[in-house]
Amino acid sequence: MSTLMVIPLVIYGMTALSKLQVWTTRSGCC
Repeated sequence: MSTLMVIPLVIYGMTALSKLQVWTTRSGCC
């Protein structure tokens, strides 16, 4: 796996985590 493949995956992971945080806060968990 080259670095050019890793960078987009990291960006996708960060956006996915941010979306998950938004959904958890929006649902009013805990």
